[in-house]
Amino acid sequence: MAYETLILIKYVGEMKGKRMKITMYQESYQTKLFDMVRSHVRQVPPFIELKYEEFLEILHHPGHMTDQWYGAEERDCKIFLAIQEGELIAAAGLSFPLPDCPSEQGASEQDVDLLWMVGDPVSLKELKAFYHHLHQIALDYGCESIHISRNPFGAGWAGIPDCWPHLLDAVRSVNGYEEELWTCYWSDGPLQLRELPHGYHVNLSNNLQELQLRYELMADDHMIGEIDVWTPSAQARSLTDEGCAAIEWIEISEAYRGQGLGHAMLSHMYNSCAVFGFKRFILWTDTPEMKRLAIKSGFHEGPIFHWITTRLRDTTPIYETAEVRE
Repeated sequence: MAYETLILIKYVGEMKGKRMKITMYQESYQTKLFDMVRSHVRQVPPFIELKYEEFLEILHHPGHMTDQWYGAEERDCKIFLAIQEGELIAAAGLSFPLPDCPSEQGASEQDVDLLWMVGDPVSLKELKAFYHHLHQIALDYGCESIHISRNPFGAGWAGIPDCWPHLLDAVRSVNGYEEELWTCYWSDGPLQLRELPHGYHVNLSNNLQELQLRYELMADDHMIGEIDVWTPSAQARSLTDEGCAAIEWIEISEAYRGQGLGHAMLSHMYNSCAVFGFKRFILWTDTPEMKRLAIKSGFHEGPIFHWITTRLRDTTPIYETAEVRE
């Protein structure tokens, strides 16, 4: 579906509106898009400086991490731009399901993935109109919902952080959304180390080919805890150069909690990951226990991420379609 849409943004109290064009990706806006993406990414842990060549590679290969973590999945990825008076004011990457290709990542095959979205913070009305238009595009594709997935420019995060309030406001401007809140924690290392008590040991499953290190806490022959660490892909050179990795999962069996085993296991993981060149970590959690563990282990509290799914339905748009060319 190749198209270009011209919309009229209506401003309350103003006699005249402003025209904003929604179009597919154009290389002429590439540098401006890079600046916009980089300015957003540097606000979120681990606070990396995205490189231009890296940006281009990820832009056209957004599954560089998730294909390894979950398995490759056939999707139709498209980039949309919002242009006003010749200036780029917003952009987004969407991933659409292909016919007869069910999802392998736990989402409905009728979900559209919002891979990433950026925009001018002072252009909130335009950002809302832009997201409403993405909503309509997904409806036109026959999809049932828009799910904010893992941002390919990030370190494994999913959702929109509260340090991007302009994007949160835009996504929430459409009715029918549901959200989960996950707090981000980050550490530049070293962690506050703690030894494993006598009688416990950790097994390592090294699966770096699929970007994963798995640590299993053992009591005799019984696994009582685990930590999954996801490492960056070759395309994410800034993360690799900075030695950044994401702690995806930490779990201690309930009967063994309260003994400091989680802290000790994180210490073991840190020393082990350092051998592979990873000394900076981020993690997300929605549980009080994990939040306490992160703070005790020396992590800093970062932004709250909003994992949002919008159920698609016809809504009254905040713009008027002035012209559509198919």
